[in-house]
Amino acid sequence: MNARHVPTAVLYDTLCDVVVVAEGEAHSSLSGTKAGGGLKINPSFLRPHMQVIDLTQMVGDSTLMKEARSRGCKVIEPSAVLADYLAQTFKAISTRDLDPALAMAAIAAERPVAGV
Repeated sequence: MNARHVPTAVLYDTLCDVVVVAEGEAHSSLSGTKAGGGLKINPSFLRPHMQVIDLTQMVGDSTLMKEARSRGCKVIEPSAVLADYLAQTFKAISTRDLDPALAMAAIAAERPVAGV
């Protein structure tokens, strides 16, 4: 696999097939409050051939994920990544396998309700 990190300053000058956003809102280390808006991507950057995942919001859809879907991108569900992470952590602690349906049900129960 030929992967690389692209600095935000040259993001729009770079041709890519996969977009992974992992920088959410910054938090102040002193107060724990939000210190910045995090990474914002111009929706016109997204093309139908791209695969997109936004790891800043593991449950529910972020604005970026909604925009990627509407532009025909292949969306990698963050909740599936979270379910896999939960299963691996559970196995590391208990040495037993976690039922994937149980992990997805737990994540679905945490999904934010629209308008609330």
